[in-house]
Amino acid sequence: STYFTVTNDANYYFTNPGSFTEVTVTPTGTAITMTLGTVGSYFTFTNDATYPWYMDGNYWRPKNVKDANGEYHSTDSKITLVNGSATAVALKLSYDMNTESSSLDYIYIKVNNTAIGSHWGGRTSGNFTFEVPANATVEIHYRKDGSGNPSDEYVKILLEQYPGYTTQSVTTTLQGWTPTNITNTNTTAKTTFK
Repeated sequence: STYFTVTNDANYYFTNPGSFTEVTVTPTGTAITMTLGTVGSYFTFTNDATYPWYMDGNYWRPKNVKDANGEYHSTDSKITLVNGSATAVALKLSYDMNTESSSLDYIYIKVNNTAIGSHWGGRTSGNFTFEVPANATVEIHYRKDGSGNPSDEYVKILLEQYPGYTTQSVTTTLQGWTPTNITNTNTTAKTTFK
């Protein structure tokens, strides 16, 4: 170091967390609204076998939300879309929902089994646009935890495909120090500055 002599403990010590890169997608062209009736023309589609998603106008709704028909504890309902073409596309997911919270009952997305974006839950609305590479598999989930919710819920999403898009990568360098024993209980991390 420029200012100090730094000595790290042999087992666990503090380190700079580094940086991460986030890719944002901006769609171009005219949107194609995906419904149960049309999605098969663009993707290989699979609906959840236990809690299938259904249509409410142009909106998709998962069957496992708490409503007058019951509460579906510890469930995860998903739709799967496979882009079988040789060309990447952009999907825009618009959501409007009222659930217990974003940490308990929420929507999340995976592309090729890797989670992208955020968890959307609680009383919220918005949208998220993402790239679907050629031959990629997209999963859109609505997850419910095991706790009870005193209120009824609603979750609806609009899916739109765009023929074109642009991407922008933004790299953020994190500041501060992260202990290397963050997942090891009953341990101590130590870095000495002299």
